Amino acid sequence: MRVKEHILASSTLAVIFYCFTHSQLGAIAVLLSGIFIDLDHLFDFWITRPANPFSVKEFTHPCKYMRENRKVYVFLHDYELIILLWILAWRFNWHPIIFGIAAGATLHLILDDIGNELITFSYFFIYRAYKKFAVFTENKLD
Repeated sequence: MRVKEHILASSTLAVIFYCFTHSQLGAIAVLLSGIFIDLDHLFDFWITRPANPFSVKEFTHPCKYMRENRKVYVFLHDYELIILLWILAWRFNWHPIIFGIAAGATLHLILDDIGNELITFSYFFIYRAYKKFAVFTENKLD
């Protein structure tokens, strides 16, 4: 999913989160986690282009450089992490910041799962590790 779509969706969820919790910090956590989870793409980007200077234009098209590398790492795009975040939110009595991080990251991952070429299993770290992070096939992602 594209960055601007994540910004719009995360902003909307942050407003809804604020309306229910009245926590500004929690709403900010929703917004930031819903957008900046994509920073894990930097690892994939630099593996593919180690000698090239950073390009925002190329970085915002992850499928291109992931296809070139034939691997998908994105260590923050994992349902296991989402489960852990929800357990932490519950464990810390729904602290607004932890709750907000869990909500924003969950929204981001669900939107990516729906809007990207990866099959749902590819959003599990265990599955990607089992496949040695090579989840691409010829025409679509495995």
